[in-house]
Amino acid sequence: MIDHTASTNQAGTELIVKAVNTLAEQAIQAVIELENAGGEKDRMASVTTITSAELDTVNTFAEPNRIVDRESRLPLRGMRVTYEFPRHSVTVIRICISKPLASG
Repeated sequence: MIDHTASTNQAGTELIVKAVNTLAEQAIQAVIELENAGGEKDRMASVTTITSAELDTVNTFAEPNRIVDRESRLPLRGMRVTYEFPRHSVTVIRICISKPLASG
């Protein structure tokens, strides 16, 4: 199951999608619709993901980087994109848009 929200930055020039995949054993593929977001047809989104191989993984003083955020880029072609959210993860996708949108 994906818990998600979408909003814009204060200026309304960036669409921010935040998603949590609560399933421990399965990645989830989802379609993100960008129909009313404006912007160029072919562009890149920035993706930040936090996940780990095991649910019980924790950072400690001895190993402070067992769980770290990972940055990647997501090519956007057209007004919809399919993305696979890793199992038990938190993901933030940032998409630049051409005209300011009302924050929601």
